[in-house]
Amino acid sequence: MRTVRYLPALSLVCLPALVSAQGAADSTRCFRFDRAYFGYPPDETPVLALTPQRHPEPRLGSEGRVIELPTLRPDSAEREHRQRYSGWAPLRGDSVIVVWRNGFAGYRMRLAVRGDSLVGIERFLTDDRLRTVRPSRASAVRVACPSA
Repeated sequence: MRTVRYLPALSLVCLPALVSAQGAADSTRCFRFDRAYFGYPPDETPVLALTPQRHPEPRLGSEGRVIELPTLRPDSAEREHRQRYSGWAPLRGDSVIVVWRNGFAGYRMRLAVRGDSLVGIERFLTDDRLRTVRPSRASAVRVACPSA
C-alpha cells in the first residue's frame, strides 16, 4: 500500500521533461498507445508525438501544445484542419490532457504520467447529443520517435 502513495512523486521526475517549454526539437516525446486512436482518413496510428510547440488556439489554455502523427503523412489541408482542434496540455504536476478531434468528433484523454508510460481514461466525443459513449481506459508507452 505504501508504494502506491509514492507513485505520483515518482511521476513528477518525468513530467518536467515532457512539458518542457524550451522549444527544442529534441524535446518532442513519442508514445505508442494501446489502440490506433489517431489518424487522417483513411489511415490510423497508435503513435503520437507530444511536441513542445505552443498551440495557436486557446482551446487548451495557455499551456496548450501541438501534437503530431510522425508515422502518417497527410495532405497539408487535412493536417491543418486536425491541428486546429487537437493538442495536448499539462494538468497539475503529474498528468496531461490529449485531445484529437476533427471538429465534430474525436477523443479526449486524461492521462497520468507513470515513469515512461501514460495511463488514464479516454472518452470519445461527438457533437451528436443523442449518443452516449462511456469512458474507457487508455494507456501508452514512450517510444523512440520514428524518423520522417
